[in-house]
Formats: sequence, structure tokens, C-alpha cells
Amino acid sequence: MSGTYSDYRSLLGGEIHMFVLASSKKGKWQVRFNNPMGKSPRYIRKATGHVNEDLARAEAMRIYQEYQSRALLNLKTGHLSIKELMDEYSVKMSKVMRSAANGFYKTYWASYFDGVDMSVISSAQILEYFEWKVSERETIRETIRKGWRASKDSISADTLSLERNCLAWLLRKAYGANKIARLPNFPDKFHTWDGVHHLPRNKRRGRFHEKHDYEDILIPEFKRINSGLKRKGWKPVLLKPDEPWHRYANPWVSRAKADGIDKGWQKNAEAKDFVSKKSRYPTAVFYFASMLLAHSGIRVSEMVRLKHRDISLRTDEDGKRYTLINIDQEVSKVGKHRVAICDDYHSMFRRYLMYRDEIHYHFNRDIEEDDFLFPQPNGNKAYLIHRQKLHNLFSPRLKALGLHERMVPTKKGHLVKVVMSAYSFRSFYISQRLKNGLDIYTLSKNVGVSVKVLASTYDYNETWAFRQDMTRHIRGTVSFKPTKADISMFEEHEKSW
Repeated sequence: MSGTYSDYRSLLGGEIHMFVLASSKKGKWQVRFNNPMGKSPRYIRKATGHVNEDLARAEAMRIYQEYQSRALLNLKTGHLSIKELMDEYSVKMSKVMRSAANGFYKTYWASYFDGVDMSVISSAQILEYFEWKVSERETIRETIRKGWRASKDSISADTLSLERNCLAWLLRKAYGANKIARLPNFPDKFHTWDGVHHLPRNKRRGRFHEKHDYEDILIPEFKRINSGLKRKGWKPVLLKPDEPWHRYANPWVSRAKADGIDKGWQKNAEAKDFVSKKSRYPTAVFYFASMLLAHSGIRVSEMVRLKHRDISLRTDEDGKRYTLINIDQEVSKVGKHRVAICDDYHSMFRRYLMYRDEIHYHFNRDIEEDDFLFPQPNGNKAYLIHRQKLHNLFSPRLKALGLHERMVPTKKGHLVKVVMSAYSFRSFYISQRLKNGLDIYTLSKNVGVSVKVLASTYDYNETWAFRQDMTRHIRGTVSFKPTKADISMFEEHEKSW
């Protein structure tokens, strides 16, 4: 025996080596054998955790047999942790999935699957995890995850499905690399589970009510902002009013800064959104972005990546002017180029010109056609990249207007909180175009989604929408105007669509 070991045993004719290191204070046995799964590492070395030789021998045999079994299954690694899965494969996920997976990992997976060998995880263990999330949701909310709660007494089926998809994606990648023995089954139909809520597609996101939300609250707010931005006495002024603008030598300064504290702008509630640099530009962005979404129906993710060259004014043969939004293939969510036409003729372009001035005032620079329409407002990359977090602007402003969230009931009786956002303006545009009789095929082209998605997401009935076209072919002199007797008879049965 060398000076390295204080005790040593050979098992299975030298296949397995058991030893106690001379430096070991507790005298626990360790085991070493050739790696049956590949050349790297050459040896597998593990601690048995036992001082007793018989117990250590049994544990050494168990470890050896486990690795032999892994080799028979063509596995390339031993124990595989959830952290190793994330480190190796999450970087290959899409940006959206990676963000979701990182959230699930930090909040749940890292602690729940700590010590679990993911290379041999079973279908039963996966099911137990999701059952734990549902059954212990209240405890989890109190001890692990705080903040946003869509429902007080249930968890979202969509959230569970997203988490399932992220975890299954990681395991499929590991399986393809021979790092796990077999793919476990994952649960489905979460919406049927007790304690789980599910909203239909057309109710999952907050939508504005036409009369109360849009006409009574948003339209007056937009009129207020439009008027405030146009008001000459509140506009930025040149540092040297009698000289031409220069980005550095003679920049634009806010009215509040130019006038100083003696003017008392900070006490003027009517002017506060327009006279300081801190508030004027965000107000202009909220106004222009909201109107652009509400009148074009383009996606928020597409809008923030637009450049100035993508918005244009065109005149047709009748002399009518239209605002066009060019969505390049690289900008489109579905990777298809399209041109969206705003529903308010030239009005959107007029707003654009006003908004363009606000960009010039705020950033104090000439605007090029290839500059982003919604540039990042601050940080090291201010103006150089497109805006990253538009929701940080919309959320507080909608909340201040009382339009931040509302409760929606489910078929199971759960009340689920849905939030209004920038997306709600796109949704409003689509709903209004359908209501005004625009055929669904044309609308699908303008907003960049399939007819199937529009029909399912917006509770749209094509038969009813085309009712006039379906009856236009009827000929003859017969009058289809109902008589008073007809109306009286119909009243008992008639339903509004």
C-alpha cells in the first residue's frame, strides 16, 4: 500500500478499487473505476459516504452498476443537474423562450430539482413537479414568488404550458446528445386540472371598451396631449434664441429650464407634461405610439423596430392621401414583408411630423431616414438602438387613467386579472375594423396574421360579416322590409349578434 492510502481493497478482479485516503480525517471509503461511457474522464471517482467497509462495498457496487447501465443506454455523462442543462442548452433557445426558461429556473427549478439526476428523470417525477406547483400554489406565492398574481385562487394553464414546453425543450436537446436515457412524458390539458384557470384566446389580454375606455377616457387624453405639444408657449426654445440651432453650441432646452424656477412651471398642473425635458418627450412617445397602433394595427414588436424611412404619405388617383407603414421582412414577426395602411388617411402622417419634431428637440440631433422611429431614450446606447422596454412607459400612464387592469371570469368561476397594455391599441384597431365591415382577409394582410388566428382571437363570425354580400344576389320586386306584424312577432325571438 502506498503512502497515498491508509486502506485499500480490490473488487471484481481489479475492476473496482476501494480506498481510504491517508489524508482523510473521517476515514470514509472512496471508489474508482474506468469510465465505461467514454475516454473523458478516464476514471470515475466517487465517495461512498461510509466508514464501515461492508456498507462502502455495497455503495461502490451500486455506483459501478449505475455507470455500466448508463453505458448500455449510450449515455455520455454521469449525473446531470438542472444547472448543467440550463448552462449548456438555454443559449440555443429563442430569445423569448430563453427569457421564460431563466425565470422558471431561478424561481422554481434550481431549488425543486436540486440534487435530481435529470439524465434519468421519470415521467412520474415530471408529473409530481407540476402537481406540486398547482397544489402548493399559495405556499409558493408566499415563500418563493411574489408580485404579479393574475388570480387569487388558481394558476394559469398557459403559464404551466409554457413552463412544460421550456423544460421539455431542454430534455429533448440533452436526449439528442445522449445525455439522458429516455424522454419522459409531460402532462397536458392543464386547463382541466382543479386550481388551474384558462381564458379563451379572445379574452387573454386586456381590451378597451369602445365607449367607456376609448371614447370617454383615451380620446380626451389624446386631445389634451395633442394640444399641449402644439402650444407654442410650452415648446422647447433655443439656448440662444437669435441664433440658428446647433447640436452643441446652440441646443434646444426645455421651457422650464429656459425660464428658470421663477416662472413656477413646477406648480402648473396643466403644463407639467410639456415644459420639462423629463416629461415632454415620454408624453409625446405615448401619444404617437398609441395612435399609430390604434390606427394601423401593427404589432408593438414591429413598431419599435421601425425607422423613419418606413413611414410615408401617398396620394391616389382621387387625390386622397394615405399614411403607409412599411414592415420589412426583418421587422415582421412572421418574417413576411407587408405594407400597412392607416385608417385615418393623412392624419397619422401629420402626427408623425409633430412627433419627429419632438425627437429633434429631445435628442438635439438631425434625424436621418435610417434612424429608429422609437430610439432608446437613455443609457450608453441612447438613440443608437430601438426602444427596449415600451411597457415601462405605457403601464404607469394607463394605470393613471384607470385603464390598467380588469377582472375576467372563467367558466370554472375563477376571476382572472388581465392587463391593458400597448397591445390593447392594436386589439382595438382590429375589433373596430371588423365592426366597420372590413373583410377579414384584407384585415389579416394589414395586421400580419392569418384569417384563422383573427377568427379565433377576436370572436369573429365570417358568415355574419358577409350577410349583405350573401343576400345581394336576390332578384325580383318582392319587398324584404318587415311589416309591423312581422316586427311584433320577431321581437320575442330576435337576438343581437
